[in-house]
Amino acid sequence: MAYVSQIVDSHDWGGINLAEVYFESPGVGFDGPNFTPMNDFVRQEFRQRYGVDPRELFDKKSPHFWQKDKRLHQAMTDYRVQLVTQLHRQLLDMCLRCKARQPNLHLTLTQIDTLLLPSMREQIGVDISQLLALRQHYGFDIQLEDPFTLWNLGPDRFRVIGNIYRRRLPAGTPLAIDINVVDRIPNPGQILVTERQHGLELYGLVSACAEHADTVYFYAANSLETPDMQFAPCAAAHAKLTPLPDGQLRYTTARQLTWLVNTSGYAAYLDNNPWPCFSGDHVILPIGTHIISLHPCPSPAALLRVESLNATLRGASQQADGCTISYRSLGRCYLSLSLAAKTILLDGQEWHGKPMEGAVHALYVLPSGEHRVIIH
Repeated sequence: MAYVSQIVDSHDWGGINLAEVYFESPGVGFDGPNFTPMNDFVRQEFRQRYGVDPRELFDKKSPHFWQKDKRLHQAMTDYRVQLVTQLHRQLLDMCLRCKARQPNLHLTLTQIDTLLLPSMREQIGVDISQLLALRQHYGFDIQLEDPFTLWNLGPDRFRVIGNIYRRRLPAGTPLAIDINVVDRIPNPGQILVTERQHGLELYGLVSACAEHADTVYFYAANSLETPDMQFAPCAAAHAKLTPLPDGQLRYTTARQLTWLVNTSGYAAYLDNNPWPCFSGDHVILPIGTHIISLHPCPSPAALLRVESLNATLRGASQQADGCTISYRSLGRCYLSLSLAAKTILLDGQEWHGKPMEGAVHALYVLPSGEHRVIIH
């Protein structure tokens, strides 16, 4: 852990994702030849607790063979869960020590579901309920992995996963789910549409996942095809669009959107008011029901605009000499402007941060949380 802490301290990271801390034996469990853990320390500790060398669980001639000795079988299952939960505590304690030195670190825990698939508790030593209980002390976000055992359900698996975890997590807790985009070999009884998800099959997964999770991740190893990278964000949009006269567009969305449109020679208006969040090829659309439109502008390049940010916009307005935005961000907010700012007021106080060196645009790093920013 000292080595990991040294790596974290050596760079200005945005966060730590504690991912896939479990014992490898999915789909096999006690029936596999490489059951872990089985090192000397584990054997000694287990023998001290239960009076039996755990290797006997895998000796078919022993009275303690796991299919014969149900008590010892359950004891080893629970023991592995205790080890995994204990290891999470130790790693998360390390993360909190790192966070004390780098307050901007955002903590995420990525893990496999065991609520829908209780058998995974035995197979990998994870009890997701125990890990969720650690959130109260450690304050991490949850990212759930796409379980291969539910691939038969297609896109509907994300509705099932989302519903069950929303009930377990406090209201407002961010929930992320990843989608596995890999070359797949079907298990017995599984029917897979394609060997690797792409095209309409992938877009259906993205749409369903976005509907039931706050953030969609991809688990991929150079396996996302170029057209899918282009169209997958569109599948996640979930917006209701209504064209209006004079080129206006009414939309309703529960998540922030990016409208891909050529704005050359135009300025953006939201609900008939100048809107400062756009660039030459897109407009950032806030949550809710609004009317968006483009109006001719002789010199849009002269406007100080927000071209991109990795936060949720709570509001924005355009002024002749700048703009004002309100945002909410779990981590630091990376704000890209069309022009370098002369002054920035953060929550009414002058902010003295400088744009990042080497950035193509005027890029500023603002603090996490909810803030109001006035830019001139």
